[in-house]
Amino acid sequence: LAIAWLVNAQNCQWSEGEPAGDMQAGKVLKLERGLAEVRFQCGARVVLEGPASLELLSAKSARLMHGKLTARAE
Repeated sequence: LAIAWLVNAQNCQWSEGEPAGDMQAGKVLKLERGLAEVRFQCGARVVLEGPASLELLSAKSARLMHGKLTARAE
């Protein structure tokens, strides 16, 4: 079951290949450079700025392992 979607990617370089559009819990996004916007099932949006790693925990939560992000929850 998808909990989040990659909705925008600008100048991204991924360390493990670009993630699929539909992402499940447990997925770790490893962004070497660029900006990536992820939309969660609950409506929250996160913009990840590389280099960064983000672990998707559930439809409403994620853990920033390193790097910077901006989040907007509704």
